[in-house]
Amino acid sequence: MISTDSSLFVAPPHLPGVRCRPLCLARPWVGGIIFMLDSTSSKKQLNRVRAQLLQVLKEPVMRSLPIVVLANKNDLENAMCPHKICNALRMNRITDRPWTLFSASMHKATVTAIASSTNTPTRTNKFTGVQEPFAWLSSIGTS
Repeated sequence: MISTDSSLFVAPPHLPGVRCRPLCLARPWVGGIIFMLDSTSSKKQLNRVRAQLLQVLKEPVMRSLPIVVLANKNDLENAMCPHKICNALRMNRITDRPWTLFSASMHKATVTAIASSTNTPTRTNKFTGVQEPFAWLSSIGTS
């Protein structure tokens, strides 16, 4: 889904058996990427998610765009630790753009900054509402 209002490319959440197919990548107004995944994914599923993320990041139009990874469903008992998700996605290898991984519960409308390309989250607080990832992207776009 592309949001022309917020100038973001939103990669679809991971669904079993569904491949990530970015839409309309060549839009000039895209200023950031939001990539959502399921925190309850198995290690095997996370390997596929990592491949999907790399596919998005390799697109010429997406080069250098800041990225937010939302690890959703952190409120579920079988959710993987966000730091393990960060390691499984090999986020530390993404060095060509700013990024932040947020642990999230869309159901409870909370997000927590976990890790970032600067090795420290922009904020370490838990936020009510899901606006923080968008605020982070907005701050990156204006800096």
